[in-house]
Amino acid sequence: MSPSDTAGTLVLSASMESAGSGWLFNLTNELLKRVGCSDVREVREEYGLHDVLKWDNCNLGDLDEATWARLQPALDDGHTFVVKSHRKPTATASRLCAEGRVKATYIHRDPRDVVVSAYRRGQTRRANGRKDSFARLRTIDVATGWMRFKQIPVYDAWRTQANTMVVRYEDLSDDGIGVLRLLAQHLDVDPTDDDLADLVSDYTGERARERTGTHFIRGGRRRDEMTSGQLWRCNRLCGSAIERMGYEL
Repeated sequence: MSPSDTAGTLVLSASMESAGSGWLFNLTNELLKRVGCSDVREVREEYGLHDVLKWDNCNLGDLDEATWARLQPALDDGHTFVVKSHRKPTATASRLCAEGRVKATYIHRDPRDVVVSAYRRGQTRRANGRKDSFARLRTIDVATGWMRFKQIPVYDAWRTQANTMVVRYEDLSDDGIGVLRLLAQHLDVDPTDDDLADLVSDYTGERARERTGTHFIRGGRRRDEMTSGQLWRCNRLCGSAIERMGYEL
């Protein structure tokens, strides 16, 4: 994939919720810009896609046929750009990945840390009068059920998808340059080593926290914020998926 191709490629940055989705999406957007591809926010403006690519991080929702038709003019004009989604791959997305017209990434994090993070987000949302899906996570055990029945099926659907790179949040935190180098290979682009180092520097620590649309999560929260009983129940309900993701019980 390169900016000189006749038609552009859609990069679909999919994610487990509360797992660094904004971080990887913005890194991907900046990586594409570094190699001459398009800034998705500029594409959204130029093609009037605010109703399709929503909020600060250009959330797509489901990639169905109608949505694909809205994006095609920009792609046909040669724009390669990234969009974000927390949804399962649709039949349309699966077909486009298999055809190579879409390249996907999927980022996840240790489900036990996500459970705590989502529960804490729910507390904040309720305090602010919000009534969204996070606000309904009133206990750690409810958040564990949300993980098992809402988030894990999305992970399992993406991990077997063609043309999809699965990323662990912890690996991105520990070896950002290494993960970005693999991402560049996946997207068939060729940034310089300086590009990769600059991106990691720009999206790490305090410099990153000043950016809109990036969300950073402290690792290992389960050790501090889950009781032994809550941790046992989470391991029991989600244990096989936790191990599939490469984490120890």
